[in-house]
Amino acid sequence: MTLDIAVQRMADELQRVEPFDTLSAEQRTALALHIRLGVYEALDILPHEGEREVVYVLTRGGVLLRTEPRTEEHFSAPAILSLRGTWMHEGRHWEVVFTEDSVVLELPIAELTYLGSKAPKFAEAINQVIGI
Repeated sequence: MTLDIAVQRMADELQRVEPFDTLSAEQRTALALHIRLGVYEALDILPHEGEREVVYVLTRGGVLLRTEPRTEEHFSAPAILSLRGTWMHEGRHWEVVFTEDSVVLELPIAELTYLGSKAPKFAEAINQVIGI
């Protein structure tokens, strides 16, 4: 698979997830250039290296989000997860366990912020979802 085909597939995956569906094909393709793709099996745990400035877009599968003190939330694709800041109650332990085989697109928040400066409708929608 060539890089162009891989980027196009990730752009197509983004189109299936709100609010990315409000972006033009060109904007989704530009964003897809910065995506890191993750494929996980059921019971895998999402690795985290402290606080990362990324957003996870679950395009296939499901995850269980656990935080301490013990709370659990289940998310099924399509879903957007931000594992940073006050939403995750900074300083508390958390883990993401995949409940089924899953595909995750990891998007840098800096790219989402930049894209939002060019697409106000997208900026408003993504801010409501993850508060950037």
